[in-house]
Amino acid sequence: MQQTFYLLQNSPFYVVMKIRFQALLALM
Repeated sequence: MQQTFYLLQNSPFYVVMKIRFQALLALM
């Protein structure tokens, strides 16, 4: 489980989603 979470954190998809989420919060 821990290893899966680590791989998820380092995936480009996760990074893009995190940036989009932070941008969405910034707009609010």
